[in-house]
Amino acid sequence: MVSIIVVTYNSLFYLKICIDSILKKTIIPYELIIIDNNSGDGTKEWLETGANDLKTGANRYHIILNDENKGYSGACNQGIERAGGDYLVFLNSDIMVSKAWLGRLVSHLNKDPQAGLVGPMGKAIGGEQNYVGIYHDFAYADPENGGLDRFAEQLFMRYRSDYTETKFLIGCCLLVKREVVDKVGPFDPSLFMSADDFDYSLRARMAGYRLYVAEDVFVHHYDHKSFQSLPQEQQERYINEGWQAFREKWADLLSRYTMDDLFYNNKRVFFNGLLRGRRAGLK
Repeated sequence: MVSIIVVTYNSLFYLKICIDSILKKTIIPYELIIIDNNSGDGTKEWLETGANDLKTGANRYHIILNDENKGYSGACNQGIERAGGDYLVFLNSDIMVSKAWLGRLVSHLNKDPQAGLVGPMGKAIGGEQNYVGIYHDFAYADPENGGLDRFAEQLFMRYRSDYTETKFLIGCCLLVKREVVDKVGPFDPSLFMSADDFDYSLRARMAGYRLYVAEDVFVHHYDHKSFQSLPQEQQERYINEGWQAFREKWADLLSRYTMDDLFYNNKRVFFNGLLRGRRAGLK
């Protein structure tokens, strides 16, 4: 079973889209854990009384309603404590998943004992997962009315089983083996709302796990809707505080390696550089 952990804050409109897509497009057994970080937009009330589709459609579900904003890391850790799956998905509430997304992601982790984390390609996802930035191609305009699923299915049929090893995975849609969490530990709560995915990616690599981008899985990211609900000044403060805490935490490592070495270039720093399929042809 897979535990899908969805963290939400003031993004009810997108949360409904996210949950609807999970219920309709997830084929393998799963449990759904939703953590609300003290939203003020009606999310709490909807989860308590109005989420009828969730109550009838999910295999198992849990709802955690916080009375304060615990940040993304803190809320994810609450989900980890509740989760019973052999795999855990950390999912932003502004993600729309595509048909059979979860089973396809799991298949990548099952190929390799050293594979610990995997993420999909997507719209508005950074790094090696940025489909448009890498392939300069984007073939749908209306994700809600079938455009996403048609595009994702074409991608799957054409590039089935292709993957790329990466140095970091974006946390908006991240599948992790339970054994990784048991070995590496939970998210760092001091990284309240930024740098958490870079930190976790690095910790997993240092523990000997590989991070893969699933070239044949695609999701739609509406792009930081919870974060954008905060005042601009608060957004900037959370970003700055998170990266400052990251730099202090990894000061010794950063005295020996640059950020490029740790996350962006192909130097073999806790990294093997494996390529399969079409990405290899671009190098």
